[in-house]
Amino acid sequence: MGSSSESRILLTGASGFIGQVVVPLLMSEGAEIMALTTNPTEVVERWGIEAVDLLQSTDKAMRDRIDAFSPSVLLHLGWSGLPDYSADACLANLASSIQVIRMALASGVSRIVGAGSCWEYGDLQGELSEHMPTVPTSMFAQSKSCLRQLLSSVEQETSVGTRWARIFYAYGPEQREGSLIPTTIKAWRAGSAPDLRDTQSAIDLIHVEDVASGLVALTLRSGPSGIFNLGSGAATRVSDVVELVRAQITGEDRGTEIKARVEDGATWANVDAIHRSFGWTPRISLPEGIGRMLA
Repeated sequence: MGSSSESRILLTGASGFIGQVVVPLLMSEGAEIMALTTNPTEVVERWGIEAVDLLQSTDKAMRDRIDAFSPSVLLHLGWSGLPDYSADACLANLASSIQVIRMALASGVSRIVGAGSCWEYGDLQGELSEHMPTVPTSMFAQSKSCLRQLLSSVEQETSVGTRWARIFYAYGPEQREGSLIPTTIKAWRAGSAPDLRDTQSAIDLIHVEDVASGLVALTLRSGPSGIFNLGSGAATRVSDVVELVRAQITGEDRGTEIKARVEDGATWANVDAIHRSFGWTPRISLPEGIGRMLA
């Protein structure tokens, strides 16, 4: 895709876990990017894209820069402070999200893509589809759900299309150290099993590169508005993840895939909607993804 007025992307969260994978993918599609970021120097040096300092810029200066860039799409990935899920952090992020959306609308974007979470489904189990009611049970999940509802109202009252990516359990390089797979890798490299509270739950783990490709599809491709799950489409028990990491580190059964399990308490994404509408499908298996992290 060549660069055009239809691929001018206003992006938040560029230097985040997912955003840093999204940026080069967007660039490879010919998109022009303006990043709203708290790390403008890092963003400019790393990718050479235009960056606006969220901390130092006045509202007017930020609006002027955005208007001059004239974005066609807002891809809103930013959510600062994680893993701080406190009420204060969530409310602050919700307020800043609303500010960004207001500026994007004022600049004339035709599409807004937001990043949600599988936590919006709350305690629902089994295969989770976008038509199911959300029952968020945490402040973080409720904040994401509120933002999704706000974007839905924006679409109803304006000509702006909105898409909501409901992301499942993303993993990959540069993930936070306290997350499941980095914790497990660190423990086995030190010669012992990880100390995990719950090894019997089964969750949908999706490699960050697959998440990024799904987000790029939602950002650049023609298609419908709506909510779209981004997951692997399978549930894997935590104890199996632990065993898979151990086997790859020790060299035992290298390349053997531990089969995804479906059992009581398991949750996984139905990804038919995004495949049907945008042709997206996850491509990186869990063993391959873990192997990349170990490499």
